[in-house]
Amino acid sequence: MTVAHCIEDGGPAIALDRGRRLYGKGHRHPLYPKQDIDFAVVILDQPRPLGPYAHFATTFVHAGERVDMFGQGCVEIDGSSSGDGTMHRGVSQVESFSGADAVLALAGGAVACTGDSGGPVFRRIEQGEGRELVGLVSKGDLSDRTYALLLSSLPVREFLQVFMDQHVKICGLNDPCPWVPLSVLHQFRLPWLSSPW
Repeated sequence: MTVAHCIEDGGPAIALDRGRRLYGKGHRHPLYPKQDIDFAVVILDQPRPLGPYAHFATTFVHAGERVDMFGQGCVEIDGSSSGDGTMHRGVSQVESFSGADAVLALAGGAVACTGDSGGPVFRRIEQGEGRELVGLVSKGDLSDRTYALLLSSLPVREFLQVFMDQHVKICGLNDPCPWVPLSVLHQFRLPWLSSPW
């Protein structure tokens, strides 16, 4: 899954997975950009062999709830730098909601930068190793707010159902996510960020 503005509908799609290229065909949500449902499904040419994986959240996020944001984009507030394929991680908080998006803002927290679009947004779990995927980074203002498309929104769920009805395997929905040992997960650089990225 990714955001629609990153791909061409029906065309070849290339996604970066921690610097490694994944190839497939992209399918934009039909309401993008009419109602700004910035969502797409990329059917990969080959299965993704290693995680980390996440399960879809079983409950909705609420205002005030903390989330973990991930992205591979720039790390300067003015957007002048470019990503190097490293997946960066930062903390933000659900401030409010706007259509199918959660508005994320936290003083001193993470903010999406150019190149972070499509990055996963997880419910922040203080203890334990599980992760619940709640959204995807869609857009931001590079200073203090990020907009994350909520995967729990009805248009997204209906769009995903179209592919599940076609027997497309989606990890965490109609296909179990493979177990990945922690020794593998520790290979990925996920630095905490205490300031906006």
